[in-house]
Amino acid sequence: MNERQQFILELLIHASSPVSIDSIVSQVQKSKRTILRDLSTIKMYLEAENIGELINNTSGYKINITEVEKYKDLMNQYINDEEVILYELVQREYLTIDDLSQCLYVSKMTASEKMNTVKTNYAHYLNIEVSRKGHRLNETIIKKCMLLCNLIENNLKYYLNLFQIPYENYLCLEELISHNQQIKEDFPNCSTHQIAILFIAATIYQGDYDNQDIQEPEFLDYYQKANIHANKKADMILQTISLHCIDIHLSLSKQHIYRILGLMKNEMMIDLDEEDELVYQLYDHLKRVLCFPHYLKMKEIYNISDFKALYPFSFDLSFKFIQYLKQLYHYEIPNTDFIGLYFAVCLEKIKEKKHKIIIYSSKNAIAYLNKQLLMDYMNNIEVFLTKTLDKEILQGASLIIDSIGDLKLNDIEVIYMDHILNEEEMISIETILDNVSIHKNKYSIFPKSLSYEYHVKEDDTWEQILNDVCLKLQETNTINNEEKTAILNRENHGNALIINNYIIPHCISKKENFCICVYIHLDKDIVVDERHIQHVLVTVLNPLVQKNVNLFKFLYNYLNENRETLQDISTYDQFIKLI
Repeated sequence: MNERQQFILELLIHASSPVSIDSIVSQVQKSKRTILRDLSTIKMYLEAENIGELINNTSGYKINITEVEKYKDLMNQYINDEEVILYELVQREYLTIDDLSQCLYVSKMTASEKMNTVKTNYAHYLNIEVSRKGHRLNETIIKKCMLLCNLIENNLKYYLNLFQIPYENYLCLEELISHNQQIKEDFPNCSTHQIAILFIAATIYQGDYDNQDIQEPEFLDYYQKANIHANKKADMILQTISLHCIDIHLSLSKQHIYRILGLMKNEMMIDLDEEDELVYQLYDHLKRVLCFPHYLKMKEIYNISDFKALYPFSFDLSFKFIQYLKQLYHYEIPNTDFIGLYFAVCLEKIKEKKHKIIIYSSKNAIAYLNKQLLMDYMNNIEVFLTKTLDKEILQGASLIIDSIGDLKLNDIEVIYMDHILNEEEMISIETILDNVSIHKNKYSIFPKSLSYEYHVKEDDTWEQILNDVCLKLQETNTINNEEKTAILNRENHGNALIINNYIIPHCISKKENFCICVYIHLDKDIVVDERHIQHVLVTVLNPLVQKNVNLFKFLYNYLNENRETLQDISTYDQFIKLI
C-alpha cells in the first residue's frame, strides 16, 4: 500500500461509524475514482493477509480488524517511501538521487519526484539543501535525532530488527527507565517510552558527532543493563538532548503565553488572555512538543479536515499564536493542528450562551419531565414552564415547545409536542437551537444585494478571481482593506476551506458583532487543490459575535445535508431556499 492508502486504512479502522465516500474524498483530497481504487487495494490487502474485512453499506465504509496482533505486526514492518527518504537524509551527509533510486527500487526520475515531494511537505521546518554532492539535511544534531525518534516511534520493530536489537532488550530498557526518577529529571516532559526511543535513536545514529565539552559518560550503564550495544558517541548525544530538554523546561513559562494572547487581542480584537484554562493547556502542550517534537504527520487526527471546516478561525488563531511564538521566543512548533483544537474548545466556551426554552403546557407532569430530560441532555439551556404567555416570559426565548397546540408566532421558533420527548426529538431540538440565530438573521448574514454571478475568463486563476471578488466587496464597504488582505493572505498560504464544490475564503473581523457570508456563483468551474469549484462563499465575522452561533458548523452541515440539491444551483434564491 502507498501512504494515502495506509491513511485511509487507519481512518476507517479508527472511525466510530461508517465513513461516507464523500468524507474520504474531502479528507484525502483526491477524486472519487482514485479513492474507490484505493479502497479496492485495501480490500485485497486485508483479504490476502487475512487480518480483517472492509465493510460497505449505505452509510459508508468501515474496517473491522479480526486479527489485531497480526495487524500490528504487519504495520510495524511497513515503512513508506517518505520515511525512507527522511531516514536516509538523517543518516547520510549527502544523499544522491542514484543512491535514493537504489534504496526505493525505483527509477531516478521517480526518486527525484519523491524527493521533491518530501522537500515540499517538510519545507516549513526541515532545511533540505541540494548541491552537486546531493541532498543534505542541514539541521542540528538535536533536530536530526528527534526526526530519527519520530521514524523509530512510527515503526519501532522495523528499526530494532534493522539494527539487530532484540525487542526484549528494548522492553528491558523501558523498564529500567520507568523505575528511575533521576533519568526522568534528565529528560523533563518526556514519557518513559519517548526516553527509551531517544536511547535507541542515539545508538543507531550514524552521523558524525564530537562534543569536546562532554567528558564523563552518564547513560552507558542503562545500555549495558539492557544488553544493548552503545558507544561514547551515543552517550554524548543523549547528554546534549538532555541539556536541551532541561533548557526548554527552565525557559518556557505561562507568562510567554499570556503575552502572546495579549498581542493577539490588540491585533485581532479577540480577548483570550484571561482564559486561564487555555493558558495551562497550551503551556502543558508546548512543554511536551518542544522537548519531544513530532515532525512526521500526526496519525492521531484522522478527521482534521472536518475540524478545520467546522472551526476554521480556531486554526487561524493557532497559526497567529505560533507565528508570535517563533518571532518572540524562537520556538518552532511542527504539526500545529493540535494547537488549533485548544483554541476551538476555548472559543466555544467563551461564546456559549444559554438558550431559553419555554415549555407552554397545561400538563404539569409531562412538562416537568420534559424539562428534566432536556436539562440532562443539553448544558447550554434554561427551561421555563408556563401555562400562560406574556411579553416578559417571551423575551429572549430561542424556542417554545407548545403542548397545547394553539400557538402561532413569527419571531420565535415554535414546535408542537404533547408527549414525553425521546432521544431523536432532543437531537432535533439541539439542531434547532444551534441554528435558530442563523434562521432569524439569514437575510443579513447572507445578503442578496451582494450576491452575483462571476464570469470566469479562460486564463483566470483562483488568486485573480478572489482578488476581483474582494475588490468588489471593498467598493461596497462590505469589507475593509485589512480584511481583504487577510482573506487573500490566508488563501495564498494554502489549506483552502472546500466543502463539495463550494470554496469558503474567510477572515476574522475586528468589527463588533459583525457577521456576513456572500454567495457568488462562478459561471465556469475552476480547480483549486485538485477540486472542481463552482460556488464561492466569502465569510467575514467576529468569532465572538452572538448571532453567528457556529456559522461554519451550519455551513458544513447545510452544504453536506443538501449536497445533491446545492451541487448544481446558480442563483442566490436557490442557495438560500433550504436555509
